[in-house]
This record gives sequence, C-alpha cells and structure tokens, in this order.
Amino acid sequence: MNKEDIIKEINNGEIKEGYWPERSDCCDVENESFENVILDNIECYRLTFKKCTFKNVQFIDNTVEWIEVEECTFEECVFSGKIGDILLTVGNSSFERCQIKDFELDAVSEQLEVVDCKFDSCTFSDMKIEADLTLSGGSMTNCRGENVTGKMNMVWEVEFDKCIFENINVDTAVLRNSLKDVEFINVNQEGILHVK
Repeated sequence: MNKEDIIKEINNGEIKEGYWPERSDCCDVENESFENVILDNIECYRLTFKKCTFKNVQFIDNTVEWIEVEECTFEECVFSGKIGDILLTVGNSSFERCQIKDFELDAVSEQLEVVDCKFDSCTFSDMKIEADLTLSGGSMTNCRGENVTGKMNMVWEVEFDKCIFENINVDTAVLRNSLKDVEFINVNQEGILHVK
C-alpha cells in the first residue's frame, strides 16, 4: 500500500459510521504493509492502522485530527514535522531503529496515549512537546533522547534499559518506571518523580 492508496480511501466519499462525527474523510487500514514510502502532507479527519507493518516509511507534516494505531510494527521509520491538536492512541506496537526528529507536538486540548509499546534502538532528537501526552507501560531499550523540551502529562510504568538522555528539559510526572543502565546528561525534569 502507498500514499496514493490512502488518499483514495480518504476521498472515497463513504460516510464512516460509528464515529463522531460521521464523516467521509476517514481511512481504516488493516493488515497492510508499507515499505520505502513517504507519507507526507496527508489531510483528513481520522486514520486508523491496525496490525500493519511499516518499513523505512517517513511520516512528515501530516494534518490528521484523530489517529489510532494498534498492534503495528515500525522499522527504520522517521517521524518529523509539526503536529497540532490531535487525538492520538498508539497501543501494543513496536518501534525498531526509528527516529523521531525535528518534531513539534502542540496538542494540549486533546488526550494522547502511547500504551504498552516497545521502542528498541530508537532516537528522539530535537523535539518540542506541549501536549496532554501519557506514555505508559511498555519498554525503551538502547534508545537515545537528546534536545527534547516541553511539557507532557506522564511517563508511567515504562521499563528503560541501556538508554541515554541528554539535554532534556521537560515538565512531566515520572512514576513507577524501571531504570536499568540509564545515563542522564544535563537533564532537567520538573514534576513528580518516582522510580521503582
């Protein structure tokens, strides 16, 4: 599947029932594979990805009001650009060797949740976050975060292993996380801090 297929699905004119509001500019994708694709400047109301595989896919400057991702696999993907108010739910998905870079999230009026996801050898760099974002459950292994600023809701019960965080300035609650072989360099974390 490629970007053109998604655009066709969004513009197919069918009203998607069971969602509020019922609209035609929605796209539901299940059990599809995306490889070596650039998904940029997509505009629609809702995108749902379930049990999809993304390999070497770039997500750049998309304008979507509601994104749901469930049981997907992302390998060597890049996420960049600016995202405004969005309703986002990512659950039970894995991210391997992905980059979230040159990324700005400004979504304080909607709930964003990343739940029970696994991040392995991922890089988070040059990010600005101002969002009601909760990262809960799951794990981060061999990941690196650098030059991240902002405010988010909570990091809850995440297992961190062999990670490095440098030049981080965030206001968030960090609760009941497990830290093993984690290095912090020039990190300023405001808010509640509780480690298992």
